[in-house]
Amino acid sequence: MANENSNVVVDRAQSHWSDLWKKEDYWAIWLGFALLIAAICIFINGAPASYKETIDKSNAIMKVEAEKAPFKTIAYIQAQDAKKGVVGTNLPIAKEIKAFIASPGKWTDNPVKSMFTSQAEADAKNAANKEKAEAAKARPKALSPPLRPPKSSPPTRATRMPA
Repeated sequence: MANENSNVVVDRAQSHWSDLWKKEDYWAIWLGFALLIAAICIFINGAPASYKETIDKSNAIMKVEAEKAPFKTIAYIQAQDAKKGVVGTNLPIAKEIKAFIASPGKWTDNPVKSMFTSQAEADAKNAANKEKAEAAKARPKALSPPLRPPKSSPPTRATRMPA
């Protein structure tokens, strides 16, 4: 009978406060939390005054327009769009961070070339594609197809799913 119980493994899960800084899983949580705090500090402290003005102005317009009519007016929607245009990714620091963490470019023999390009290499690439860019600019807008339908137009029969 004692022999049968010796083959049983009993796992006693115990956690300690020291696990919060000793375990790898918690380190990932702490690092993620630190990144969030740093991002919040950067974007809150770096927001220009024009952002607050735009939001306040849009809120005032939206309030007045909401009292005028029971539906959303054009001015209301324009104010709503202006308010949506105030995003942290438009800040200069955000653009620098985005460029830094973006996916690297193409490389074949040296991975450093995918992240850093010299001015001479950039000029050579620009010169090679200059003709294509000029041809695209010269092409009339009427001949180039739209990339997607405008947001304000309702779907047509061609874009609806058949019933």
